[in-house]
Amino acid sequence: MLMVKYYQMFRKNQKRAILLISVLFISVVVLIFVQASFALAPGALSRTQNDVERGAAERAAQSGLDWVRSRLSSDPTWCANQTTVQTYEAPGLRVSEGHGQVLGWLRDGENWSRFRLRFNYQDGGPVAGSGSDDMADPPTAWTDMPYLSCNNLQGASQRNLPLAGEGSQSVHSGPWPNTQLVVPPATLLLSIEGATGRTSSENPDQFYGTVHRRTVQALLKFGSNQPVTDSAISSSGNLDIDLFGGTLQLDSLGGQTARLRSKDGLSVGAVNSTHGELRAAGTMSTGALTNVTTGTDHGPDGFYKIPLSKVRTPAGGLTLPAGTYVVTATNTVMYYPMNYSDFVNASPPPTGTPVTLPSGMELNGPNPTAPKFRLTVSQDLAINAAGAVTDFALIPDGGAAQSTDYGGLPATPPSLSPVKEFANWLTTGPTDIAPSTAAKNAWLEVLNQLPYGSSISADNNYYNYWLSADHTDHVALPISSPYLAILTNTDTQPMLTAFLQAGVTRTAALIPFYPTYTGAVPESTEESPTVPTGPSKLKPSDLELNLQGSGSSGLTLGNNHGSITLGSQVQGHGAALVSSKDISLIGTSSEFTSTPGEALGLNLYAQGTINIDAFKLDADSGTFRNITMKGILYAWQGVNIFAGNSGSNSRFDLTGEMVAYGGDPTGPPVPGVAKTTIHANNSTIIFDPSYVANLLESGPFSFQILAWHEF
Repeated sequence: MLMVKYYQMFRKNQKRAILLISVLFISVVVLIFVQASFALAPGALSRTQNDVERGAAERAAQSGLDWVRSRLSSDPTWCANQTTVQTYEAPGLRVSEGHGQVLGWLRDGENWSRFRLRFNYQDGGPVAGSGSDDMADPPTAWTDMPYLSCNNLQGASQRNLPLAGEGSQSVHSGPWPNTQLVVPPATLLLSIEGATGRTSSENPDQFYGTVHRRTVQALLKFGSNQPVTDSAISSSGNLDIDLFGGTLQLDSLGGQTARLRSKDGLSVGAVNSTHGELRAAGTMSTGALTNVTTGTDHGPDGFYKIPLSKVRTPAGGLTLPAGTYVVTATNTVMYYPMNYSDFVNASPPPTGTPVTLPSGMELNGPNPTAPKFRLTVSQDLAINAAGAVTDFALIPDGGAAQSTDYGGLPATPPSLSPVKEFANWLTTGPTDIAPSTAAKNAWLEVLNQLPYGSSISADNNYYNYWLSADHTDHVALPISSPYLAILTNTDTQPMLTAFLQAGVTRTAALIPFYPTYTGAVPESTEESPTVPTGPSKLKPSDLELNLQGSGSSGLTLGNNHGSITLGSQVQGHGAALVSSKDISLIGTSSEFTSTPGEALGLNLYAQGTINIDAFKLDADSGTFRNITMKGILYAWQGVNIFAGNSGSNSRFDLTGEMVAYGGDPTGPPVPGVAKTTIHANNSTIIFDPSYVANLLESGPFSFQILAWHEF
């Protein structure tokens, strides 16, 4: 028993010892961890504080991005470039803008943070050829922010963005020796610095001590979710796309559905599309369809509304009186105080007045490469009514041949050989013309088509009808002679020039008055254009209107009195043509410009009809040329695109949107009012409403981020 008792006591003491040892061991381990935690605590607290401050700096940069997007939403040209600093204040927020710099202070919890960005390169102001920011240096240069921002949303070409230095290197006289980034056209590069630190008051203006910074760089473009009905083409009347056996490719950016919408009938040739839907209220006629659905369009939803009050207007800049402006091969501009329709039908032809172009417009030529002559406009241009004259037209002295002048565009125009033969015969000086008033009137019908007028000879016996601006070539019609003999120089060309300008019908009408003429007689009744098209004169392919604008924003050419007619090539650079009546582009294509193949960046807004005729009259025939556009075509009435026929092989491509609204867009569209016609051998229509920002005076506009970088 005693042994058992001692054994039990031993076992009990043994358990207590083991428990004590375990407690001591655990205590030692806990003590080690406690000591370690005390050793690590300062670093952990420091990292936590850094994370907090980094988060505050990032939030400040994001707030700066949100601020910029809100400012650009209403004005896509914004870059804080006003010369008077403006300050915007709200509870917990104060933002100052001016001289191309933006500084914002915002409350973040109990502390204050700051965001900054600068569009001002601090390069001494606009410097030609330097890629300048077009701004004077700010009163106070930022010497500690090398990263710049660039608003190229309305730019038609890329811009080099310099990397500014710090300290004394932050100001540069330009051009900059280095490039930080290349900003693509129609994009916005933002470099926003967010910062946080210790401030001294409730109205901070600087940090004290350590400043924590975070920089965000983002590349943005106009978003595809603009407040626009997703329709590549909208037409209240019939939508007729004749492809002459070709194909229409219908697509959109961002994977949206690119619809063709008509409140009336719809007729489209072969369609091959990845993102497309055809909708019509009336009869629908289509060719082969691939990846395209069809449907009705008679619901209550209307078309995208762009009222006139939202459209850009010329801001200051230049003014010209309404009328017809003719660019000649002698590098001059002649002004005729006449609407274009009156000018081409005038008989006898009017006499023009040389124009002295105002500062901001410059005519250059002849150039060694096409186009021969270039009229550059660098400021907004407004057209003012000149009495009863309300329209504005710009054409070359050789005229602007329209496809409608050829009565349906025959694939093979009539031969001009009989006209040439008759002109050559006349230069031999026949005098056996049957004298009559009818003969004289027939000649007047021919000669009155000439653009340079007439004068009476010194002996009062002849009318001299001039064939050139310098009055060196002419045809002469006797006044008092008993015979209506034609006296010309021995060269056939001046006479042929007159006949080409007058047209085949008027030329053929002369032949019966020459009994001894036995040559071929022109049989066609087709009329050549009534505007001169002589080979010595300029054609639309020889003339370019370069709407260059200033800075990154597009230029506005506006006529709130009448129509706009351009018989030339056009370089748009995001420009807008705005007319209270019609807009007509005659002979315009993307092949003849100073940058062949580059899309025409042009937005058109007409309270009447939009007409684009890519017809080109050659020496003996006519054809169509390709035309590629990027922009918004918006008409209250119809839209007509003539870019092909059965005898041609040309294209019409549009990236943007086309609307034939059918009435004043302040109200609903009227079905059946505005017809849309497109004639092209092949066509690609890409729905991209982002170009609407180049047309509207204000937004709201949305943006999407293309690239993002933080450091």
